[in-house]
Amino acid sequence: MSPREEKPPWNVFEGMKTISVAPEALMAEINSAITALEYARAATFLQSPPPAISKSKNSNKKMNCEYDAGMADEAYKAGLAAMAAGKMDKAVVSLNTALSKCPPDKTSAVAKLRSLISLTSQQIFSESSYSSIKDGCIAKEGFELCMLHANMESAMNDEKDPEDGDS
Repeated sequence: MSPREEKPPWNVFEGMKTISVAPEALMAEINSAITALEYARAATFLQSPPPAISKSKNSNKKMNCEYDAGMADEAYKAGLAAMAAGKMDKAVVSLNTALSKCPPDKTSAVAKLRSLISLTSQQIFSESSYSSIKDGCIAKEGFELCMLHANMESAMNDEKDPEDGDS
């Protein structure tokens, strides 16, 4: 194509004859034009032939490198051991590795790994929020607990030294 024959880039207003005055109507027309374009692209994609899958040894090796049930099993066992030792962050890393190496056709294993990752992540979150309350009083609840603790300490100090305040 010569530069003169180049097709201009697609515009939202391409198929519109008139532009509506009301913003709601204009947005509805824009949305319908975008939806029509997305539908046309999706229909074209669905009608295209699937890519040819070669049954050579190279493609099998690539598939084996991508998903390895043995490595997934080892990572799963390492994740369980880390959970038993109380090292939740290492457990999440191992379980994520197991999930990435697990073949997708093993749906029950994938579901089990996802649920274990979710549970372990929740435990990490609950431990971190507890430690922030206990150590640094960072959370809102922790701040309230620290204020209560400070008030109790000052009240106890006032009770211990009532004679010092009179002199």
